[in-house]
Amino acid sequence: MRFAAVLWRFWAAHGHLREGRRWLEAILALAAPGGAVPPLRWAMLLHVTGNLARAQGDYARAQTLYEECLAIRRAHDDRPGIAGALHNLGIVAHERGDYDRAIRLHEEVLPLARAGGDPYALAFIHTTFGEAVHAAGDAERAVALYEEGLRQFRRIGHAWGIALALTRLGDAALRRGDPARAAALHRESLALSGGLSDARSAADALDGLARAERGVDPALAARLFGAADAQRERLDVPRPPAGEGAHQRTVAATRAALGDAAFAVAWAAGAALTLDQALDTALQAPA
Repeated sequence: MRFAAVLWRFWAAHGHLREGRRWLEAILALAAPGGAVPPLRWAMLLHVTGNLARAQGDYARAQTLYEECLAIRRAHDDRPGIAGALHNLGIVAHERGDYDRAIRLHEEVLPLARAGGDPYALAFIHTTFGEAVHAAGDAERAVALYEEGLRQFRRIGHAWGIALALTRLGDAALRRGDPARAAALHRESLALSGGLSDARSAADALDGLARAERGVDPALAARLFGAADAQRERLDVPRPPAGEGAHQRTVAATRAALGDAAFAVAWAAGAALTLDQALDTALQAPA
């Protein structure tokens, strides 16, 4: 149980979600809360299993696990743990499209995180809070939250977090009508994700760069969309349902710009790329 609770980060970052989830769910089925299992260790196992379930798009299971985790954390007055569980529930709400609840949960958790003093947690919460308010339509507040998350991630030298915040700032730049700035931010994020061998983060940034390139080079956009989809399929990491409609509309617009035949060729070429080849395609394209 201790080993699995640490390994989840490796499984998540390197694309072994099915393997990790299988081990974690097996441990949950074999063990039992209480008795010889310390409650807070059990809560940690619920937390990390929920993280992998959420990454795979199994939001019902993730929410159940996070809520059980929160109940244990509250019973033991584990304030950093309470903050973490509330944060996870806020991410689930956002990815399911319940933006009001996501914002409420982030507003509840932010002062707890400040009191806890964990710089990584605080940086991550600022970034995901930005995602929720961005989805709800408040771009100005979202950018401020993203920039604060990026500042804090840079201060502690957390490369994964820096890449995440850059991707989100790229999304915001595109929404504000600056595709060149968006493309530059997504390429910076991709350069970091490639160095970390983080296929999940790279798939997000590939999608973001494709959106930024759609009006400039639709053939490149189609290749990048194909590459991102192939990575998600390999990893079993679907896009969150809240953003799927907008994604499909952007892909459809790219198809219309290219024509069906050219789009299919470009998409297939992107889908055939390895992660390293996709990153090379993205980073070597004219800026």
